[in-house]
Amino acid sequence: MGEKDVINKLYTYNQDAFRSVYEKYSKLVYYVIKKLVRDGEVAKELSQDTFVKMWKKIHSFDQNSNFQAWLLTIAKNTARDYLRCKKKIELCDEDVIKSNYFPQKLFDEFDLDCKGILNELEYSIIILSAVYHLKRKEVAEILGKPLGTILRVHNEATDKLKAFYNLNDKKSK
Repeated sequence: MGEKDVINKLYTYNQDAFRSVYEKYSKLVYYVIKKLVRDGEVAKELSQDTFVKMWKKIHSFDQNSNFQAWLLTIAKNTARDYLRCKKKIELCDEDVIKSNYFPQKLFDEFDLDCKGILNELEYSIIILSAVYHLKRKEVAEILGKPLGTILRVHNEATDKLKAFYNLNDKKSK
C-alpha cells in the first residue's frame, strides 16, 4: 500500500493507517522535537502529542502537499508551543513563586489566597511546584495528568495569582 493510500485511509480514521504512519515517522518526529527541546522525555511526550494532532487535523492536509513536511511542521509547532509555554512558566516562577510571596511568615496567607482564587487542580499544581519544588514532570506523574495539561494549568494559575496580587498591590497604595 502506497503512502497516498495510507493517507486516504487516515481520512476515515483507519487505525491501521495510523499505525503505519506512526511506524514510518515516529523516530523522525522524535528527533526533530528532541533537537528543539533538548530533553528526551519531553520529546517522547511531544511526539505523542504530534501524532494526536495529526490524527485530529488530517482533514486539513492537502493531498497535493508533502505529508512528511506537513507532519514535521506539526511536530516543530508542538515543540515551539512547549518551549514558549516553558519560558512563560519560568518567567511566572520568577515573578510569583520565587518572589516575596513565599517567606514562611506569609505562607499561610498565600495558601488561603490560593484556595480562594484557584480551582483544586490549579491549587495542587501550584503547591506541588512552588512549595515542594517539584518539577512539572513530577507533578504530572503525581497527579496522573499529561505534562502538557500540567504546563497549561500551571501557566493559567500563575496568571490568576499575578492578576490577584497586582490588584491587591494597587488597592493597598
